Amino acid sequence: MISTYGFDGIDIDLEGSSLSVSGGTIANPTDNHIIHLIDAIKSIMLEYQLNNSKKLLLTFAPEAAFVPGVASLQVVFGAHLPVLHALRDSTGPCLYQLYNSGSMYGIDGNIYSQGSADFIVAMTEAVIQGFNVDRWSNQAGPFIGLPETKIAVGLPACPNAAGGGFVDTATVGSALRTFWRLAPSRGEIIP
Repeated sequence: MISTYGFDGIDIDLEGSSLSVSGGTIANPTDNHIIHLIDAIKSIMLEYQLNNSKKLLLTFAPEAAFVPGVASLQVVFGAHLPVLHALRDSTGPCLYQLYNSGSMYGIDGNIYSQGSADFIVAMTEAVIQGFNVDRWSNQAGPFIGLPETKIAVGLPACPNAAGGGFVDTATVGSALRTFWRLAPSRGEIIP
């Protein structure tokens, strides 16, 4: 399909419980479907590079619960972490879906409610800073954060666009101002 239609990238957008984990660690998954997914993406990328003399753009659109989630590596929670880890050097933007998740733990151990500026900040900072998954559950090891330049936040455009997590522009602005206070080099504050 990539060659036939002239695509220059693929987006990994695994919805719901389409990816699950039953064991292993972030760096060494043991589930065959995760190992095969990683190998398949690497194969596709290598073939594209050999045929086109350039890298294939790889993007991700993980749901919030499947990345830091409850900071565990079990069933669907954290199931995207081994894939993100294995492909981190090849990954372009990661559109982190901050909706349809309900309340979730931040890396500080506090619970954040979806649809708030604090939720946006806490979940995004977790993916940037990284976290130790075994803090709450098993010995899955650390998730090393992704560079902030690879993170994009996905939010519903209107209240009916998702089951939950819609925020108005004032809430988004509040989250952005918090990011810029945390790291002024990220840009100027938008009033």
